[in-house]
Amino acid sequence: AELAVQRTVCLSPADPSDPRVAALAGVHVGPYHSFVPLDEPNHKRSRTLGVQSSLFRATSSNDGESYALRRLEGGTLPHGARGRSRVWSTLSHPNLVKMHELLPWDEGGQAVTYIVQAFHPNSVTLEHAYLQQRMPLNEETLWSHALQMVAALHAIHLAGLAARVVDLNHVLLTGKETTRLSCAGILDFTRPDSTRSVVALQVEDLAALGRLLINLACTSPSAASPNALQNSMSYIQVSRRCSTLRIP
Repeated sequence: AELAVQRTVCLSPADPSDPRVAALAGVHVGPYHSFVPLDEPNHKRSRTLGVQSSLFRATSSNDGESYALRRLEGGTLPHGARGRSRVWSTLSHPNLVKMHELLPWDEGGQAVTYIVQAFHPNSVTLEHAYLQQRMPLNEETLWSHALQMVAALHAIHLAGLAARVVDLNHVLLTGKETTRLSCAGILDFTRPDSTRSVVALQVEDLAALGRLLINLACTSPSAASPNALQNSMSYIQVSRRCSTLRIP
């Protein structure tokens, strides 16, 4: 039954009231067609990923499956980006949204890039689930999310890579309990960092995970900020939200 629901989502048409739908009619990017916007029409596009981006569901004419395509605006790809994308495309883990390919594209003289990723129907970000919808969050659930994200980062680091984007808005809740890092590696193409070693970037991944867990435990996007950190840790201890979690 769950697979049938997911298949229905993959085949569902775009909302005809969405003002972006008319412009997407007939659009093809490589083998991908039938574009459906996945972000909100009035979504304030963040530059967390280095550039402004938009997210779509599209169908591949190669296999008929649905994929998530993230459109990155502006500029050309840095040197070595295609080779870097092939490294990421070989990485597969149950707590990672798989990157399939990097697709540079010319849209009427404007250079854009599409990141083609696995599509997970009915997924929501941790921010949407716990900070906006206020889904219940107990210690067991928090530990489950923490361990899954640690497992994903472990696989990424073992491959000699760094996620570089670990926050509540870029971790998906797919199904009832599975979490997946959704934008790992994208900064390698939008904001490459040649000043720091991979090890330094991996250390930053762990620090970002610590901040994410504090924000999640306090259900606040700013709980891990320097000004709020002491009060946030006191709240976590008093509320027994994480009885044995120690975040450096």
